[in-house]
Amino acid sequence: MLVLTRKPGERIVVGNAYRIEVVSAERGVVTLALHVDQPLTLMPGNVRIEAVADEHGGVRPIRVSRKVDDSVIIGDELERQIEVLVVSVKGEAVRVGVKAPRDVQVHRQEVFELIEQENIAAAQAAKVDVGQMRRLLDAKEPPPSPAEQAEPQAVKAPAGGTISALHAASGGSVTAGQAIATLASGARQFDIAAPKGGVVRLQVGEGDKVRSGQTIAEIE
Repeated sequence: MLVLTRKPGERIVVGNAYRIEVVSAERGVVTLALHVDQPLTLMPGNVRIEAVADEHGGVRPIRVSRKVDDSVIIGDELERQIEVLVVSVKGEAVRVGVKAPRDVQVHRQEVFELIEQENIAAAQAAKVDVGQMRRLLDAKEPPPSPAEQAEPQAVKAPAGGTISALHAASGGSVTAGQAIATLASGARQFDIAAPKGGVVRLQVGEGDKVRSGQTIAEIE
């Protein structure tokens, strides 16, 4: 689950279509506006709310009031459901947790807009040699020696771009091949995987710009 801090008027973008906005936070009660075209289920209580179309053929945002540890489930299909959880409330700062399928990206609104702008700029610039990029990403390195395995191993960005999502917490455990972060480079996105199992020490945050070859984490 990815946890983001939002204040009233700020949004979280889930995928390319869903918007979750913090409308207000007063006395521990958070009002959320969910711009979705799927039914919602409020937990606890298992209360179902259907999406309602507006006069323009779109959908009306659904407003719900939630407290800490209350959640909203988006959608009916179990494997594609998205869970939105109120983790904590401190003044107007609301920590919102979002659990989504692996292929669904979750961003702060401002990070999403930055990525969109970079994608547009990249599309207008010279074309990237996709074949060469794929060869670099698919190139296999020989397995590390026992001595090398004992040393922290750097995880580097395969290209320049923006860290659009983090999939591991600094200080947490990862397994070999597990995605640590997603890199947005031009119009493409790449999962950056752990080369070995161990404890990950992140050196970047979501939304940070990185250059090709820059160390984004170390695996101990």
